[in-house]
Order: sequence, then C-alpha cells, then structure tokens
Amino acid sequence: MVDSSHWPPHTNSEIMDAILRLTHFIRIFIGNPFFILIITLLSLRYYFDRERLEFRVPFSNIFNTARKPFMSPRAFPFLSLPRELRDEIYTYLLVFDSEPLALESLEAFGKGPSAYTPFGEWRRRMHPILAQVSIDLSLFRVSRQVHQEASEIFFRRNVFPIKILVGGEQIIEGARVLDYCASSRYMAPWEDITYSSSELKPAGELGMKDHPPYGQYLATYLEDHDSEVNLAQCYRHLIRKIRIEIIDSDFVRYSSGPPERATGLTISNMDIRTYLMPFALRLKPLLEDKTDELHIDLRISSSVLDNLVDSNPANWADLASLNPLPPAATSLYQQMVKLGGPFLWLNPARVRIRTPLELSPGFAQIQESIAGTIQDCMQAINDPEASERIFRPVKLREGCRFGKSGGVLRVYHLKPVPGTGEFLPSDG
Repeated sequence: MVDSSHWPPHTNSEIMDAILRLTHFIRIFIGNPFFILIITLLSLRYYFDRERLEFRVPFSNIFNTARKPFMSPRAFPFLSLPRELRDEIYTYLLVFDSEPLALESLEAFGKGPSAYTPFGEWRRRMHPILAQVSIDLSLFRVSRQVHQEASEIFFRRNVFPIKILVGGEQIIEGARVLDYCASSRYMAPWEDITYSSSELKPAGELGMKDHPPYGQYLATYLEDHDSEVNLAQCYRHLIRKIRIEIIDSDFVRYSSGPPERATGLTISNMDIRTYLMPFALRLKPLLEDKTDELHIDLRISSSVLDNLVDSNPANWADLASLNPLPPAATSLYQQMVKLGGPFLWLNPARVRIRTPLELSPGFAQIQESIAGTIQDCMQAINDPEASERIFRPVKLREGCRFGKSGGVLRVYHLKPVPGTGEFLPSDG
C-alpha cells in the first residue's frame, strides 16, 4: 500500500494524471537489456528536490508480493529523460488554458442586471472573464537547467493577456463644455499603467488626476485576478503569444461624430488612430526581432455598438441575426480597428483582429474595408510629425509615481499635503 502521508504538500491528482499520460508508455534504458517502465495511476508518486527531480514508482503490496525480486521501487534522474519528453512534462505542468467563468450578464463587469445593455452582451462574448490561474512554481527551483528549460516553455507557449479599458468624459462648466478628457488603463501581467489626455492636452500623461469612473471595479478586478506568477523581466523576451483586449465605453462614439457645439474644439487633436500608441510603445521592446513567431489576438469592442440594435431586449440575445448589418456598421467597424491600430504597427501580418461584428452573417459585407483602414493606421503611426506631437511628450503626471507591487509596475496616485505642495503615498 502506498503511504501518502510522506507525499509533498504540492502533490495533487491533476499533476499526477498529467505525468501519467506522458510516462505510461515510456521506455527507460537501464543497462542491458532494456526494461519497460510501467506506471499506473495509483502508484505514481513524485517529489521535488533542490538538486534534482526524481520520479519514484512504488507498487501495491499485492503486486510487490508476487513480483518483488523484479519490481522494487526505482528512481531515475529527471534530467536523464530525453529533452523532448521533458518539454512535454513542462507543458503539462506549466501551460494553462483558463476557462471562462460561468457569468452570463454584466454582473461579471461590476454592474447589476438593471444595467444590462446590448453592449453588455457584445462585451460578454468578446471578453469573457477567465478563471483564476494557479500554478505551482516549485519546478523552477529544482535546478538551474530545469529552471531555464521550464522558463522557455512557460513564456513561449502560454498566452499572456493584456486588457485596455478606454473611457471619457466631458468637462462642463454650467451649460458650456470646456474640454473632453479620455482616460484609459493598460493592464498587463507585468504592469498596470493609466493614461489620460484631452482636447487641450492631446499629448497626455501617465496617471490621472482622479480615479476613473470605473476605478472601483478595476481595483476589485485586479485584487481578485492578479497573476500569482511574477514575470521576471529577464524572461519576457521569450513571450510569443499575446491576447490584447480593448474595451471602449465612450471614445469611439466621440471620435465618430462631430464635436460638441459648445466646445469650439475639434477632434483632430485626439486622433483615434494614435490614442493608444503610448501603450504600444511600452509593449514594442518585448516583441522586437521575433515578428515571424508572434501571435497576437486583438479583440476590440465598444459601447457604440449599442446603436446597431433597438431598445427591445428580445433582440439583444440574438445579435447574430443582424443580417445584413445596418449601414453604420462599416464605419463603426473601421473606428474600432483604428482604436487598435497602434498594435497593428507591431506586425500587422501576425495580428488577428476580432470584433463582435463577426458574430453576424453580414460581417463579410464590411470585412473588405479593413485593408484600407490598416493602411490608414500605418500612415498615421509612421508620421514623424505625429510622433513629435503626440508620443514624445508623454510623461508621468505630477502627483503620481511608479511603484512595484507583487512584481507588477503600477502608477500610484499621491495625496497632496495641504499647504506644502508635497505629496504622500496614497493607497490608490
């Protein structure tokens, strides 16, 4: 009988089952002749050691009684396995495929059922909240060689998510609109950066004067869904797969229509094709010199899609029935692609663009417009004048600071000290 009381605390049935599926057919060469190592589910046992990783194969008392002279517990060094097999074991232990949580309404995004809108349904389908991923990192502490081999598998084969929330609001004084401010938050496993700009200050700054309207929800999201894996900077160059999710709640609507009458301002100062460029520039160094290997899944949704369906809730649940799509769908699709345009610059050929409009059979009618839209984005991004005017002046806002928490770089707001002009750290 296997004594499980001495098993390490991190041993679990999932890992045992994963290794079982890989090793039940392995032939291990031990001297001469060859011995076939047969591993069964109930007899599989493993443990981690700081110097080497070994598999121990105990057998039941009944089996040992009959075959004891031939099949006593054996151990073999993990690094003696072929590299291809070690990579398969790393894959089973370290490559995750998180499933969406079973949330069917806007409650998943911090809003109650009363706030249900067509956009909520579009967004739920395009940006499902994924189950929390928990990985046992003991494997990385086995030895230097195992650490290096496991890191290559972990960073190259996992899909790393980046979520960008974009919103905006008008600055109003009485009946007059003074300015329009856009705010966004870029959340990657290694950094959490906020960015804001306006008609009057199109260059923008990292950090915000105040928390965005969705700040409370974001704080909850980060607290509940923070990665338990500290992505060390020295390994990020190994990343090959990225999923970028852009969720817009106002900016596309604003940039699609004429300026407000009372502003006297134009929207040319806030070009939708370049608004997210500061975030793309932060990501670009990680993706250089590997364009042939990159796989970027770019998902974009916007509240402006509410305009495509009427207010009848019965139509919200069957968005795929929109065929043909309304005439406005083409321009809205182009605007959403333009919002994600800066990330197309990284490598347009390796980026797959997804929008909720693909759910409709009528999507094929507007898909042809994407070629010209991408070319338009490329021209705007490579415009030297735009680079000087928009990208270069971006800086950290006064009253904010950079800091790391759990290995994640964040922008923290500071509290002003009355009468001193100085700032103290804030919890936000």
